[in-house]
Amino acid sequence: FIKFKNSNGGIKGLYVNGYHMNNKNKIDSILEITEKTNINTLVIDVKTDNGHILFESNNELSKQMNNVRSKYDKTTIVEYKNKDLYLIGRVVVFQDPIFSKTFPNEAVYDSAKKTIYSQDGQYFIDPGSKLAQKYVLDISKEACLLGFDEIQFDYIRYPDSNYRFMKFKEENNYENRTGNINSFLKNGKEEINAIGCFVSADIFGFVLTNKLDGGIGQNLETLSENVDFISPMVYPSHYSSGSFGYTNPNKNPYEVISSALSDGLDRGIDPEKLRPFLQG
Repeated sequence: FIKFKNSNGGIKGLYVNGYHMNNKNKIDSILEITEKTNINTLVIDVKTDNGHILFESNNELSKQMNNVRSKYDKTTIVEYKNKDLYLIGRVVVFQDPIFSKTFPNEAVYDSAKKTIYSQDGQYFIDPGSKLAQKYVLDISKEACLLGFDEIQFDYIRYPDSNYRFMKFKEENNYENRTGNINSFLKNGKEEINAIGCFVSADIFGFVLTNKLDGGIGQNLETLSENVDFISPMVYPSHYSSGSFGYTNPNKNPYEVISSALSDGLDRGIDPEKLRPFLQG
């Protein structure tokens, strides 16, 4: 990794929608960017927001859910590696409509509506679900063995909502939220590192500034102990008016992103671990 980073001036990547991986025109245009610019990394969906797995998985739960939508295989990944690209597999963790509907006892429950919780069409697995944690980790290890360099966990959090009728396996408090998120990451890092891949996590940008967990289980200091890299989504459009002193943060992208990252560094986070996602 250090050799790659030093010879390429760092890790600079693009997110690739995994559903496009078998769209030759789309992929050729992306690969052309990697050839003509300093982009040297691709973040490719492994497990999507829709709950789909985008390679031929042998996972028994996946077969039960019929959720494979194969778009690439090991040959594809090796081909990209031969182009000297660093490959990151994006795995959506606790937002999964297929898993939640198939295993409702493992989903966040809505006690008012007497059904599984839905947030604007999104369905969340209870982060305390051992069945879900093992399933996601098994899929991630399969993806690592396909040839990815790194597994990146997204939606590694509780629902970002104050809805008071959400019910979880455990009391919804800071200790349980951060405990479930970090135990999953700790186990994941140990097992995935052991077979040759790094582990990273996407987090909300405000986590760099918020000293607790924002109600979603993402606390900067504890997260950083359990992953190799953190990718805060420091999107200026997601910051409310007044953030960092700017009435319209979206019109001050440089200042907002710099301030957010500085907050993380000021809390002692290793600069090598901090790899922000930027807004296109």
